[in-house]
Amino acid sequence: MLLQNIILALASIARHKLRSLLTLLGVIIGVAAVIAMLTVGNGARDRITGEVAELGGNLISVWAQYVTGDGSFVPRQAPALRMRDFEPLMRNLRDSADVIAISETSGQAIFGPRSADVTIIGVSEAYAVIRNWRVTEGRPLERWEIASGAGVCLIGAQAAKTLFAGESPLRARIRIGPAACTVVGVLASRGATLGGSEDKTVLLPLENLQARIEGSRNLSSILIMVREGVSAGEVMSRAKESLRLTRRIVGDQNDDFMVEDNAELIRHASRLAGILTAFLGSVAGISLLVGGIGIMNIMLVSVAERTREIGVRMAIGARPSDILLQFIVEASAMALLGGAIGIGLGLLIAFITTALIDLPFAPDAVSIAAIALLSMLIGLVFGFFPALRGARLDPIEALRHE
Repeated sequence: MLLQNIILALASIARHKLRSLLTLLGVIIGVAAVIAMLTVGNGARDRITGEVAELGGNLISVWAQYVTGDGSFVPRQAPALRMRDFEPLMRNLRDSADVIAISETSGQAIFGPRSADVTIIGVSEAYAVIRNWRVTEGRPLERWEIASGAGVCLIGAQAAKTLFAGESPLRARIRIGPAACTVVGVLASRGATLGGSEDKTVLLPLENLQARIEGSRNLSSILIMVREGVSAGEVMSRAKESLRLTRRIVGDQNDDFMVEDNAELIRHASRLAGILTAFLGSVAGISLLVGGIGIMNIMLVSVAERTREIGVRMAIGARPSDILLQFIVEASAMALLGGAIGIGLGLLIAFITTALIDLPFAPDAVSIAAIALLSMLIGLVFGFFPALRGARLDPIEALRHE
């Protein structure tokens, strides 16, 4: 009997193709949007956690940010980190960690008639150890070059391709704002990362960036790589003490800086992913609710159109429960079909989007199965009232219906 009802349901959908498609649009659009956003969100989460893990489990990040006593962010601009914060911190932690200062800005790199929009990053010593920047052509920045603020730089793979069109960039001088630097190496291609594409990066000594390009001693962040065998928690405590001292924070005053290790960054990423999932779930609920109302309306129309058919079936022995099951199966099949089309469309949109923005394509099988089941449940719930109306028809009155 169930198989027969499924066949009847599919035949009814096939007879009214356009009407069925218009009915299912709400379900299709809602499911497609949720699947696409969830898949792209999963890809972003995987990229974030992968990059943070790649930096190592003992990395601590410091940046300017007002925080309360319980660690919550305060939405107010904090004073920038400066070299006077970094230098005492580096001295205080030299026995247990490598510490680098980073200043980051954006601008144009120019070579002859060609130019490229780049991220300009100034670094202090130990940069290669902490950020794992590898060089595929030429050489890394030397320690003495960083210490003296020499006019040399490393250039990202994409920036090198744009500026030099396949020629070797080594020993070429490129202009960045008011300054010029000699290219001594090309960074390995890394694609899109947390802050954009590192393939469009120019890396140079921090002193050079601050003195000749930015004209400021401000820092974007400080990175601390804890050495093997040293407690990351202890290093974080010492870092906070040093920064509170240099930034003149006393007593119960809230910190105007944030100190977090990689594990905390991953927890933040997972928490944000959870919030995003909850938000998308509410969007899915609204979209599917609209789709369910559409299914209920069309099923009411279908019951009215097929009143005589219902009367004939009852006259030859069909029970009210058989009629009820027939229309519930039809509504569920319609909703499930809409969900399947929406899932396919959503995955296609997510695949194209992740390819365009260079993120992993990360569909979640559990979410897909849950959305498919939810679609069928929508059909059951919103198809029940029309099915009940059909099952309660008087056979004699139904047979008289024209």
